[in-house]
Amino acid sequence: MLKQPIYVEFNLDDKVSSSKLIAISHVDDRYSEIIEVALMQNGRHIYAGGATVVARMVLHRGKDYLLSDDVTCTVNANGNILIPFDNAVVKTLQDVVKIEVNITRDTDELTLQFPLWVSVNGSILDNAEVTPESEGTISDLLKEAADALEDAKEALGRFGSYSNLEDKPQINGVTLDGDKTSGELRVAGWKTAEIDNCIEDGVLYSTSINNQAAYVLARNITTDITQYAFCRDGRVMWRTRQAETQWQPAGEWSAWSEIE
Repeated sequence: MLKQPIYVEFNLDDKVSSSKLIAISHVDDRYSEIIEVALMQNGRHIYAGGATVVARMVLHRGKDYLLSDDVTCTVNANGNILIPFDNAVVKTLQDVVKIEVNITRDTDELTLQFPLWVSVNGSILDNAEVTPESEGTISDLLKEAADALEDAKEALGRFGSYSNLEDKPQINGVTLDGDKTSGELRVAGWKTAEIDNCIEDGVLYSTSINNQAAYVLARNITTDITQYAFCRDGRVMWRTRQAETQWQPAGEWSAWSEIE
């Protein structure tokens, strides 16, 4: 655990919700975010040992959208409730998350009268555009694929047949010779689909763009989908659209933009 539990006291006598923000986390966090809730009443600590505790979580974006109604919580040696709330237990999304706590012990059942509030920050990568100057995993893959396609095109022009090449192009260090599986090429996957359906995250697709053969890498981050295309004519392009979710309809694809 990289981070200690966030301690908060919850007063069972409260009649008005303070709606106080308890914690700020990140959409990438996993096995890091836990709220430790100490129940209080009449100025005394309420021991929750022996109870079964479940958290219900909703994303608040103007209105509430269900994330999970069955997140298992534990009770520590001090009798306090431990509530995990990151990607280890639920797919977190950027915005405010409200957490309702349900406690049962034998025939007794209690739901805390007010929810706990936490905030989840998104990644700076979510709205970042890839430019020719971009560096890192995605841009490196795009450039490597583009270089491999250009090498193949030039070589075929010189030698007439791909089988005649002595120095064949590579992707991820694997020589493009014969029928290669996605595992051999060290890519996340390989599928054939119509271009508008190439949306599964981390999957490399064989498809076409305006009747031009292309390979497309999809990046789906729940709220947005981006396609990176490696065209057979040597161009490297990208486009994006809003993804369809419980709280938003699918958007229209943006125009293709070429990466030089």
